[in-house]
Amino acid sequence: LGAVVLLHSIGFACGYGLPKSRNYKESTARTISIETGMQNSALAVVLAQSIGAPPLAALPGAISALTHSCLGSLLAAYWRIRDRKEDSPGDDGVDDIIEIRKVPNPKGDSGGKYGVDDQGFIFKV
Repeated sequence: LGAVVLLHSIGFACGYGLPKSRNYKESTARTISIETGMQNSALAVVLAQSIGAPPLAALPGAISALTHSCLGSLLAAYWRIRDRKEDSPGDDGVDDIIEIRKVPNPKGDSGGKYGVDDQGFIFKV
């Protein structure tokens, strides 16, 4: 189990560190990290079953899949919490909820300018 955790941890770390060392954006480094750390362990299970290996041969692939899923989820949660703390110092960490409604405009135009923030939320300028 230690070797599996180490394998995926190295994948996440290298997937993040190498792009950052080449001056890629934070979002790109995070994406590469997740893609590198989340190896296709299910393929090992399918291959073991397809060649007629005993069921126990699929166990390492299953453990690897469980491990990278847990590690990837923890890493994504860590980044999300860290981003919230950096974006709003002194805030309680709870985002304000803004309701956006589409209302008919008698002029037929867009009714104003709208923008999209870095998390995909729409706001009126």
